[in-house]
Amino acid sequence: MEKITGKRFGAFLIDSLIVMFIASMFASLSILNPYLDEYNETYEKYMDLYTSQLLGDVDKEDRNEVENKEDIKEDSNNVEDTKDDDIVLEDDIISEEKTDEEINEELSLLNYNMTKYGMPTSIIQLVVTILYFVVFQYFNGGKTIGKALLKINVVSLDGKLKFSQVLIRSVIINSIATLMLSISLFYIFNKDLYMNLASYVQLLDLTLLFVSFGMMMFRLDGRGLHDMLANTNVVKIGDNTKEAKIKEKK
Repeated sequence: MEKITGKRFGAFLIDSLIVMFIASMFASLSILNPYLDEYNETYEKYMDLYTSQLLGDVDKEDRNEVENKEDIKEDSNNVEDTKDDDIVLEDDIISEEKTDEEINEELSLLNYNMTKYGMPTSIIQLVVTILYFVVFQYFNGGKTIGKALLKINVVSLDGKLKFSQVLIRSVIINSIATLMLSISLFYIFNKDLYMNLASYVQLLDLTLLFVSFGMMMFRLDGRGLHDMLANTNVVKIGDNTKEAKIKEKK
């Protein structure tokens, strides 16, 4: 069986872009996504605050450098008095600014609100992913649009491809499991606990992807973790037919 890792990566990228486009198209409909305006408004606030924090950190560093340079200079008394006045004014401005802890708390709240208002989008993405990678791929003979374009398809190693096999592999490689988990955790736990658990869910998702892709790259048969669990593989279209004929002869 020929190893076709490059084509599998290409098909994965094509299919991911297709799902992203379809999901974003449905998510732009107010009837399906009633919190779209709230999400966009919260996102703008988050980015403004995040940007101002970054610029504020840069300004503080610049002020510290200037103050350090001024401390080692020997100027006239008038210059020193002016410099002291400037420093006092700067100290007054700094004291009126929010502390880093307050800014981080506000950013965390805005991030949580983005998750809340973006929950319809996450649900739409989950539904589209299941319909495309599970339902469509199964009824299309183990082929998605990306796989069909690159002339590859999913095959079962123990006979005819089953719906359960397509579901198992898609749950792992297409982030269905972690997306369902993330949505469930949001409705079960409070803000602080959810925000902590969400980071672990993201780490789990990345781990599953890296392990699967790593196995596809370095295993001789090109099978990833999702293929091992589902007892499947991805081959060139027609290769599964050739293997069936060889088995029949034996």
